[in-house]
Amino acid sequence: MYRLKAYPEDFVVDEMLATGGSASVAKSDPAAQGPFVWVAVKKVNWNTLDLAREIAKRLRVGEKRVNYAGIKDRNAVAYQVFSINTREDGAAVSEKLSGIKDIEVMAFWRAARWIKGEDMAGNMFDITLRDCSFTAADVMRNAADRFPNYFGEQRFGSMRKNTATVGLKVLKGDYEGAVSEYFPEEVGLDRWEERMLQQSRKMGAERFVRSNARLFKLCVHALQSLVFNRELEMRIRDGETGVLEGEYACGRNKFGFADINVEGGEFTVGLLVGSECRAVNKYKQAILDEYGISRESFRRSDVRGGYRTLYAPIIGLDAVDMGNGVVRLKFALQKGSYATVLIDELVGEK
Repeated sequence: MYRLKAYPEDFVVDEMLATGGSASVAKSDPAAQGPFVWVAVKKVNWNTLDLAREIAKRLRVGEKRVNYAGIKDRNAVAYQVFSINTREDGAAVSEKLSGIKDIEVMAFWRAARWIKGEDMAGNMFDITLRDCSFTAADVMRNAADRFPNYFGEQRFGSMRKNTATVGLKVLKGDYEGAVSEYFPEEVGLDRWEERMLQQSRKMGAERFVRSNARLFKLCVHALQSLVFNRELEMRIRDGETGVLEGEYACGRNKFGFADINVEGGEFTVGLLVGSECRAVNKYKQAILDEYGISRESFRRSDVRGGYRTLYAPIIGLDAVDMGNGVVRLKFALQKGSYATVLIDELVGEK
């Protein structure tokens, strides 16, 4: 038993950049050139999607002109890099973003392109667990060199946990159902949600979903992640975590993370289901049949599939007793891996 995120400061995450360093120690480069401004920020009580919308609003640009390499939770202190397609001077961008509540600009610079997933190597975590029924020594005894690379619950909606359900409705062409599920009036909506719901009624559900393709595509990705989690659970149960049809094995990169682009035989690279998924094993097929969809269904949202290691390594794990049932953890994980999943593994709450 433990309590996580009692305070935002209990969960600190810092993006590790592929070029070295991290978002928290990035340096401004006023002399850099390019059509995009990259900005490293410290955010508190902001999820990535909401902050991206607020950045677009403050800079008076379309939401599609704001991008990021990874999604971070609301109830946390997160250091993260955004890229913005804007003509504004980097210093002006920094000044405007610094006016957003609970946002601190760490650095800014211009670049020739968007930020992409490959620009982030992983994340460093500094996490405080409270009311623990275990000690730091217990954590270290439970530690292995890797853990099952499940998607964390945050992937499925931090509040309502229903994004995968929305994604399934989108794939089945049930746009009315998708909108109703995403904006359930019976639970009470915030101002942005209420505005979006009213917009959907004016536009019609299908047109609304297509006009907000980025938002609803995330829901389809959540469904894709749920299929992966269920398949991995079944394969661990059956002892079939080796390479199956269409899969391969990979090695580690310079950070020590499993890297699907590095040759090696250390980590099985599984397939994320999508329209171009090159093989559907018996586990995926059973799950897709249960949902009443196929890999071709993902064409509706242009979700093509992808790759994910079945296990992820744990880098630099350290656990310290802080007294009064408080345990502090530090570690680094490859991009796409979830600290909450690791913590449950370490304390035996799988």
